[in-house]
Amino acid sequence: MHQPHPNHPPAITLLRHAVTLPWESLDQALKQHVDAGVILGDATTPGTAHWHLRHITEIFQLHSATLRGTTPPSPDALPTDPRALRDLLLADINTLDAWLTQQDHAFFDRPVIYGRSHSFLEMVSVMLQHITWHAAAVHYWVCWRRDQA
Repeated sequence: MHQPHPNHPPAITLLRHAVTLPWESLDQALKQHVDAGVILGDATTPGTAHWHLRHITEIFQLHSATLRGTTPPSPDALPTDPRALRDLLLADINTLDAWLTQQDHAFFDRPVIYGRSHSFLEMVSVMLQHITWHAAAVHYWVCWRRDQA
């Protein structure tokens, strides 16, 4: 087996941290709100906390498929349970990690076409920012609803 590319392990670590760190992460939003029994709204209504949570997983699958040159799974197959969505997101990060482990170093230097040409690190940044932005949207939607009551 070849040595991993220097950008591979840190990229996956950052993606996992966006989900699992105890602060400023998806897990923080879930612990603070889902574990407290807060209703996240309808997953099919754009803008609700549940929609943002589902959207994180759906778009991660799209981004990952773009990197791997595959077709993403149908969003219709996504679970509805918030914790199941989180667990699927981590499983998808693990799948991407395993796939990246098999790539030669040249892969990490090739452009990734997603709307425009990106480097591997730019694409991972897009993925990381997407998770973080929508995890914050989950939190702030709940806060906004609470403040409206």
